[in-house]
Amino acid sequence: MWFTLPIELQRQCLQAVDVPTLKSFRLANKSVSTLATEILFSIVNLKSNRTSADNFNNIVENDALRLLVRTVIINTSDDPNIVEYSSGEADPDPWLKKSLKKIPQFQTLREVRLIFSRWCAGENTESWGPEIVEGLHFRTEVLWRTFKPLARVIREGGLKYFDTLTLRNLQNYVDDDIYYSEDFATVLGKVKKLHLCIATESDEVINGNGDRRSPRQMFQYDLVPRWLSPVSAQLTHLTLYATDIFWGFLPFCDLREIYFPRLQSLSLGYYTIVHDWQIDWILSHAATLEELLLDGCAIVSAANLDASQVISHWPDLKPYLKDPETDEDSYLKEVDLRWHQILPRFQTELPRLHHFAIGRGDRENPRMFEQRYDLVPHMIWDRYFIFDYVDYLSPWMTSGMDWFLSNPRTTEPKHLYKHGDVKGYPTLCFPACYIEDRDALAALLEVTKRRAQEKADL
Repeated sequence: MWFTLPIELQRQCLQAVDVPTLKSFRLANKSVSTLATEILFSIVNLKSNRTSADNFNNIVENDALRLLVRTVIINTSDDPNIVEYSSGEADPDPWLKKSLKKIPQFQTLREVRLIFSRWCAGENTESWGPEIVEGLHFRTEVLWRTFKPLARVIREGGLKYFDTLTLRNLQNYVDDDIYYSEDFATVLGKVKKLHLCIATESDEVINGNGDRRSPRQMFQYDLVPRWLSPVSAQLTHLTLYATDIFWGFLPFCDLREIYFPRLQSLSLGYYTIVHDWQIDWILSHAATLEELLLDGCAIVSAANLDASQVISHWPDLKPYLKDPETDEDSYLKEVDLRWHQILPRFQTELPRLHHFAIGRGDRENPRMFEQRYDLVPHMIWDRYFIFDYVDYLSPWMTSGMDWFLSNPRTTEPKHLYKHGDVKGYPTLCFPACYIEDRDALAALLEVTKRRAQEKADL
């Protein structure tokens, strides 16, 4: 039965199996072995140790295997989720540095995927500390040693198939020498698919007084001019995630400055929405957008802000209360956006959309940066937030998961949120519209499913 299948269907089947199974297929017969080998060596992992470097170099030096490589995955640590300390900031492993120079020797390379540690600073520090192994110096050197050899070969006319750059746990502060380098510009000039997951040195909420290494540095200052503008003309796939924080609202990120005339796929992870223009920006790509994934994204239905936070969003908003402890003005804004208003707009105003997902991953993998295309659409319980700057340690308030999970078929209760007993502080209600949101999602998914089937039948 297997051998009667078209070769492309065999390839698709083998791409879905794990590595041990692929290795077993290589022992089946010559034709299957060739196909299994092609898939097995299409992705090469490079880790920060000598054994991995030796295996990597063996593939580089093998004329047959070298031509099979499509993706190189660079891991700077054994586990990016485990914090590593040392007596001082470390240098990249010497075996890793030597191997990075050889990446451009994969002539059919399509993607470079660089995975840093998620930890940029110690738990109790306010800036990058020397006790963190992958500090600023470490990360800058790895970026240099990755971009430089790629750029050299690109300028020589090589790497004709390279078009995808994936950076997981990219620090929210990147050395300006990287941004101003010709090598960085050369590499970005080839990129059509850009996937960024941004790690911050702190998960604290940043107000307007944070220093230049705060989360504001990447999202408010660098993301659009440094990363997105240089690729805007050719970009077809874009993924923007934050490793540990919400973004969009605070830290503020204004995407109105950028437009992608060829954008086909957009994935946003833990993006927070407070303005109609944020939805309008997505809809502005209606002529090309076919795929939209919203992982852990939420609407901020109300916000209590200080003066530094309100200026980016509602500069004309008048204060409603003076904080008795700080004598500073507080600003309250209620937002009337709801998912059951937004999803029908996606349905009618994105005519090419045939893959849509909103939701969040499971407990073991809540932020699905690498598995985002497998996100199962569902209405999450914390799809609305109330933001209160006064509660500095936990400013993001939700309506309560326990109640929602025990009452899945009814609307949410009108949970009340009130900060302490401060006189003049209003009592706020979380949106109670689960059924409306659920039905709007179902209607959108029915349309996108039909469109996907129509496209497959062409």
